[in-house]
Amino acid sequence: MGAVRRNFWGHVVLDVGAVMAFALTGCRHAGDAAKEQTRNADIELAVLSGLEAAPQGLARAVSLMRGRAAEQARSATARELVSPSLGLLVSGNTFVDPESAPADADVPCARQRLEAVADILALTHPLVVGRGPLDMGLHRPAIEASAARVRLPLLARPVSEGTRVRIDTVLWQGDGLVIGVLGAPAPTAPELDAYVAAALALRAQGAELIIALVGEPAAVASAFVARLARIDVVVAGGSLAPTAPAVLGTALLLESASRGRALGLLGVHRRGAGGWVFAPAAAAPGSGGVPVVTPPGSYVDWRLVPLGDDVPAARSVSERLQRAAAACAATRR
Repeated sequence: MGAVRRNFWGHVVLDVGAVMAFALTGCRHAGDAAKEQTRNADIELAVLSGLEAAPQGLARAVSLMRGRAAEQARSATARELVSPSLGLLVSGNTFVDPESAPADADVPCARQRLEAVADILALTHPLVVGRGPLDMGLHRPAIEASAARVRLPLLARPVSEGTRVRIDTVLWQGDGLVIGVLGAPAPTAPELDAYVAAALALRAQGAELIIALVGEPAAVASAFVARLARIDVVVAGGSLAPTAPAVLGTALLLESASRGRALGLLGVHRRGAGGWVFAPAAAAPGSGGVPVVTPPGSYVDWRLVPLGDDVPAARSVSERLQRAAAACAATRR
């Protein structure tokens, strides 16, 4: 994974050579593009929605992602393919615990928690980190300072340019597939046109699949999502009872369980040129999330993996969270 920087237009760009080739060369020969886009590609993106600074959920999510990444690396070696990547998308309330938020106004331990969350998320090299309404409240300056310290790619707040609103974007590549991600932290609600303009800009830079992040739960964001255009997948901010995947308008709306109770796995499978379709995964235990019916063309699938007691917590993450808890306790003495 490369470093995060901003290009001339202010878009966040991961400094990956193959991705940058799209941005820097501009036009490419139509035949070359067709050859690249017809090669099969398989990507798995992890989705963590509404973490809400839940320590056990975060430790288990990191453990599961490490296991999935190792599994993918072994599979890629066996098939002699370019190693696929497990990217992470983080949306919704991430750094602030809603149960303790009212009492955190003057308690330094809130900062200890959010700094620990930022440190741990940085180790997972997420593609992008969105924020929910609580993250944009009292602790927003501390969150942004912690994110800057560890170079965490937070979605920036929308920028007004005259009568236009510009929102943050990122380009990312894995297994030869270029994915564009865009969004804005909640509770800001940019103009609908801003999302469409950002999606078109990402398409112009070579993105084949566009994913938008919204900070609110799916039940709240559904009306907005139904009006979107030029976007393939929308990741909502998570809830205790996640909304089932649904195609609203032209976009697939997804969300994971909040407080780290589940990790969403979004499979992206390119099979030649053409549009994307959603292939619901089998829900039966042991199915491995295999689609009930595999479409003939390019498709995405989705499944939730519960992060219960059977998923071991990553030791290094647990130790970092314990240090934050100890520092918090010390401030209360």
